[in-house]
Amino acid sequence: MENKNLKLLDAIDKKDNVYRVIIEIAKRTHDLIKGGIPSVEVKKDENVVGISIKEFLQRLKIINE
Repeated sequence: MENKNLKLLDAIDKKDNVYRVIIEIAKRTHDLIKGGIPSVEVKKDENVVGISIKEFLQRLKIINE
């Protein structure tokens, strides 16, 4: 089972401001709640925060899903 949270922290550790990343993910999560279309494959029962993190990691080329 992959841990997206650890991949996220490893990706931004000392390279980016973690608070900026949290705000970016929160804004995307809000967009998805309002009816936005995910840009990644969504598994059954996956929560919107997980989807937002997956999208962020995909943009960084950390995951290829």
